[in-house]
Amino acid sequence: MRVADSIMKKSVGLIGNTGRMGGLLTEALRSHPRCLLGKGFSRRSQTLLKEVVLENDILIDFSAPEVTETLMDILLVTPKPVIIGTTGFSDNSVIRDKLSLLSEYVPVIFSPNMSLGAYVQRRLTACAAKLFDASYDVRILETHHRTKVDAISGTALSLAEAICSAKKDHFGDEQEPCIEMFGSRVGNIFGEHEVSFVGKNERFVIRHEAFSRQTFSDGVLIILRKIMEERLPAGYYTSDVLYESLFQEVVFD
Repeated sequence: MRVADSIMKKSVGLIGNTGRMGGLLTEALRSHPRCLLGKGFSRRSQTLLKEVVLENDILIDFSAPEVTETLMDILLVTPKPVIIGTTGFSDNSVIRDKLSLLSEYVPVIFSPNMSLGAYVQRRLTACAAKLFDASYDVRILETHHRTKVDAISGTALSLAEAICSAKKDHFGDEQEPCIEMFGSRVGNIFGEHEVSFVGKNERFVIRHEAFSRQTFSDGVLIILRKIMEERLPAGYYTSDVLYESLFQEVVFD
């Protein structure tokens, strides 16, 4: 390896590197032309979380809420850009407050589902929410593998947020939607999300299905590239924000 090449590469540390997503990202980063796979952390590792933060340029977190909270405490002392895919803390205001505070110093990217298809589904769902008025009922169905802990999933909650926000922007406060939400944990399903707008005479469905966790890993790598190539300023980002430029370029150019 040439010295010039190694200088340009960023060291990336994985939090939760022995999990399903951690394993996929480990393999992807080992062959990534712009990254060096740095020290990682898991509950079974002997490496301290603080050590992982200090020795890497960028952190990727797919762990558990309690680990994410500890990570935030360390990053608030030693700020580093971080991508967070950990789920299960949507109602934890403490972690969200720490994420917001950290984003004043470095880029903080949080998304429960970083796949491109999930972004397109949210985008289309928001558009549909403005077209179908209160005479249409709204239902969200989500299905995941039996070992997934959190229900309703973070992705389903983000779809509900997209619907509520779009309807408020378009119709005002007089049309606060009532959204039925259902979650199922069966088999080894990677992730299925279905949004239905159901009227008296028709039903409109927007559905996304992940065939493999590889789609989530690919999304993380797209976001990682944006951090490195576009030199994102400090701020709080979601995958939607980072995918939006791609959407505008493809759809409206």
